[in-house]
Parts: sequence; C-alpha cells; structure tokens
Amino acid sequence: MDQMASKDAQRGKHRPPKAKPLSQEEVGKAVDKLRRTYDSIIVGYMLSPRLKSGFEDRYLQALRARIDMKNFLAAEMQALKELSADCEQRRIADENRRLADSGNGVDRKRVAAKREDFADRILRRLREKIDIYPGIGLRWDESYDLDRLYGAMRQFESEYWTSIAKVFRRIYPSRYSGPLVELERNLFEFTGYGGDGFPPRLYAYNNLENRFPRDERQLGQESMRAMLDASFFLHELKAALRDLEQEGSVDGKERKQVESAAEFVHTILSNFRLQDLKRRKE
Repeated sequence: MDQMASKDAQRGKHRPPKAKPLSQEEVGKAVDKLRRTYDSIIVGYMLSPRLKSGFEDRYLQALRARIDMKNFLAAEMQALKELSADCEQRRIADENRRLADSGNGVDRKRVAAKREDFADRILRRLREKIDIYPGIGLRWDESYDLDRLYGAMRQFESEYWTSIAKVFRRIYPSRYSGPLVELERNLFEFTGYGGDGFPPRLYAYNNLENRFPRDERQLGQESMRAMLDASFFLHELKAALRDLEQEGSVDGKERKQVESAAEFVHTILSNFRLQDLKRRKE
C-alpha cells in the first residue's frame, strides 16, 4: 500500500502543472493585437473588412459560450498568421506576373482587372475544404459554412452511426448505462428532420432566415451559436469514440469502424477550423 502511494506521489511530481487561464488584461491585450493585425492586413493587402467583422462575431460568441480564451485566441492568431503568409505569397506572385506582363507589353490595367480580390481567393481556398460535404438547403448567402457543417454531421449519421451504435449497445447492454442515450439524443438535434426538413437545432435559425424583413445581424449571431453548439458536440462525440476505441472488449472489426468514425469527426473539425472551439472544462 505504501509502495502504491509512493508511486502515485512520484507520478504527481512529474505531472505538468495545469495551465493557468489568461487574465482579463492578457485577453484584452491579445484581442487588441489581433484587431490591429486585421486592420494592417486588410489595408495592406486590400482585403474585405468582413474578415475582421467575422473575428469580432467569433470573439463575442466565444465569450458568451465561456470558451477557454487561451485556446480560442491561439487558434485565431494561427489562422491570422496563415492568412498573412498566404497574402504575401500571392502578392509576390502577382508582382512577378505583373512585371513579366509589362515586359511583354501587356496592358497593366487589363491585367489588374482580371485579378481576383485577395480575400475572395483566400475564402475560396478555405471553402474548398468543406465543399466535399453535402448541404442541407439553407438559403441565406452567408450560411454556406453552417449548411455544409450540418450536412457533414448528417453524412456522419448516415454512414457511421448505425455501426457505432451497435458497438455501444453491445458494450453497454442497459440503455441507462454508458454514453449512448445522450449521444443519440444530441445527434438527433443536429441531424434529425423536423417538419421543415431541417435539424431541430436549426429551428430558430430557419425561422430567422424566412422572416421578412430579414435581420442579418441577428441571423449571423444565431448562425455562430449554431456553429459553436455543433463544434461542442463534435468534440464530445470525438472523445466518446476515442474512449470506445480503448474498450478491451471491442474486437478488431469493431475497432476499425470506431477508428474510421473518429477520424471522420476529426476531419470535420479540421476542415471547418473548429479544433479549439470546445467547451471549457470547469
């Protein structure tokens, strides 16, 4: 008994200390830095101001959802760093192309007119990652990401969930034990078909989308809430699938099914840039 206690104490010594949450002052400084960087990039590369307004919306929703600010800000900084690097590469490429065209007597104005806006190209590149998923039929112009995200979740439900639920039921034969009941209930909220054909979680969003006149700000805020709720659930689903992989009674075939499902969920989170948008642990 004493030896076990000693081993536990030794493990405790080597366990890394829990990271402290950022103070309000640190969060404020980081947000101000992000805002200044957005202003600099938007002006320097002539990008659309909607890039910064998108950050402001995400920040507001992160505060309301009590997301871990350290992870949220780190993800935003990394995304902004990638955006800046991409813009600079494209600027250099365009400049080299312009110089080559001018040397060949090409009309500079005609060349410039053919160039796409930086922001449009970057947004299109990000969109290509989510084009692989089906949509569910949302009509508002700004709801493309939400439409594809919920479509991706429906794809998971149709292609993976039946086999995964069988594994859960075999390991937890009682409907009152294990995570299956809660997972199924939550999954229905994001993938079920209501009277309007949309998932129950999008009931409020769909009402706003069909309202006239349309309140685009309110619609955008509800879109972010629906996106965050989906992200939270996907992280919880991924964790449950990873735990299921570790179950000793899961056989080889079942383990492959679970691994495939977990990888699909991981890819969704990655393609929609939701890796760090998870519920904060108290």
